[in-house]
This record gives sequence, C-alpha cells and structure tokens, in this order.
Amino acid sequence: MDRDELVALVESYAHRNDASVDNNIVQFIGFTTQRLGRDLRSQFNTVTREPVVGTENPIPLGADFREMRIASYPLDGGGNVDLKAVPVHLLERVTAIGTTPRVYTVVGTDMILKPFQVKVITITAWVEPPALDAGDAENDVLTNYPFVYLYGSLIELHTWTQDPALRAEALANYNSEVGLINDQSAASDLGDAPAMVRV
Repeated sequence: MDRDELVALVESYAHRNDASVDNNIVQFIGFTTQRLGRDLRSQFNTVTREPVVGTENPIPLGADFREMRIASYPLDGGGNVDLKAVPVHLLERVTAIGTTPRVYTVVGTDMILKPFQVKVITITAWVEPPALDAGDAENDVLTNYPFVYLYGSLIELHTWTQDPALRAEALANYNSEVGLINDQSAASDLGDAPAMVRV
C-alpha cells in the first residue's frame, strides 16, 4: 500500500471525499507517522546502526531515534559488551572502573557513555517510520500494518472535524492495534511462553 491508497482508504472509512478533507489527509498521515514513532515498538520500525563514536560525548543517534533497545560494542578477543542504561541523574554517580564504557544514558537523541572511550557502538533502536512524502511513497509499517495508519489518520481527521465520538472510536481502534503489534513484537523477542496446565 502506498500513500495515495491510504488516502483513499481514509476517505472511504470516514465517508468523506470533499476537497477540504482531501487537502488535509496527507497532513493527517504525517501526524500519524510521528504518533507511530512515539507509540509503535515493532520489528518494522526497528533499526540497527553502527555509529562511529566521535572524540567526545554526547554521541548523536539520529533525528528519527525514539527509544534504545540494545547498545553494545565488540571486545577485541571476541564477544560483545552490552552497555547498561542508567537514568541521567544517576550517570554522574557511576564509579568508573578502568576506561571501558559500561553504562550510558540517552538525552533527547544523544547517547552519553561513561566512562567515555572512542568505540564503534552498535545500537538497536526504535525509530520513527520514514515519512510518506509522495503519493507513491511506502514504508514497512504501512505495508505490514495498514490499519494502524488508517486509525491514526482517522484520529487526526475527527479531531479536525471536531467529532469527539468518532475520534474516541478511532483512538480505541488505534490503541488496540498498537497494543497487539507491540505485544506480538515483545513475544517474538522473548519466544513462546510455556503452556500453563491446571490440574
């Protein structure tokens, strides 16, 4: 599905095809992309990057960065060191043992290591989906979860048309879709839960 097909789907579900709505649906889709960057935690808005660490903190993670999953770096003898996340107010309390980075915190879209050392850090993070900035534009979230885009766009449309009942319905559907997707993603990270049998 591309953006033009999504526009037609939103119009169909909203039972609207007047010019005033058509001119705004693309903007509503843009707002939905931003909303999904905040809410969605799936394999389709996850990236793995190896930013080359600069000569000092903080390390930029990219404008689309939303939340860290894993940060690590390779050891010279093999294996990886997984960095531990700490809240920013506790970072200064961490006692540095040696010069090897052990902990990090994220402030905005920057990562701060402690103790700092020039390393190539591999990060796996949730990011905002790519913008749908053309009629034939696609992204993995839209391709795999078109209804989450539909409901998110309907939230924005019904906010604009000032219809609280339809907005509440769209919001409930959106939250349900996002919840299912995030649960599915978490389950795939952990593997299947063992069966519970009551006797």
